[in-house]
Amino acid sequence: MNLIRGRRPSPSMVIALLALFVSLGGTSYAVSKIGTRQISNNSVRSEDLRNNSVQSKDIRDRSLLSKDFKLGQLPAGPKGDTGPQGPPGAAAANLVQGSTGEDLVTVQTSEERFPPSGYSPTEPGVSGGEWGVSPNATTVVRDLVGRLDSAPGVGTGGRFFQILNLDANAVVLSCLVSGAATTCDSGDASGTLPPETRYTLRIFNGNPSAGASNGAAWSFRMLTP
Repeated sequence: MNLIRGRRPSPSMVIALLALFVSLGGTSYAVSKIGTRQISNNSVRSEDLRNNSVQSKDIRDRSLLSKDFKLGQLPAGPKGDTGPQGPPGAAAANLVQGSTGEDLVTVQTSEERFPPSGYSPTEPGVSGGEWGVSPNATTVVRDLVGRLDSAPGVGTGGRFFQILNLDANAVVLSCLVSGAATTCDSGDASGTLPPETRYTLRIFNGNPSAGASNGAAWSFRMLTP
């Protein structure tokens, strides 16, 4: 018995026993001792994670984005309520242009009428050919501009450019060229034409005895809903 107690383990036995202890307890030691401080940022890769090991509790709530999922993986939600109606769009506008094509004549009557667009060679005061018709919708007429080749002169009364509703015999829009000016415009004013209404461009002489004037041209816009 004394002989057994007095024997010491050999160095090789000690090394073998240490190896056995490390192999048995090393894993549990590593698991219990490795924490956040021992792991460098962005060092754990996908292949380092066991498949199907990450669970819902491991992910911060509401931290994932739709781009983190494959297309078609996120189910569509219920259809939402109808939103409020947007503002109306801009109205369609047509530019209308015309000219006399010749000098304004010396008239005993005080006006000449022309088709709103283009030129008609009808004689002053003769009916036919000098009017157009509005679209099949209420039309807003605005931005009238009249131009004379020469100024009417001071004291002549000037010349009015007028858009005339023939069916109602009413002026829809007007501007006056007077004095040394050669142009006029209707500013912010506007007028309306009912659907399918005959209308004409009338040049109204403020003083019929003022004599002839050179040719004239005009333009305006027509807006429909």
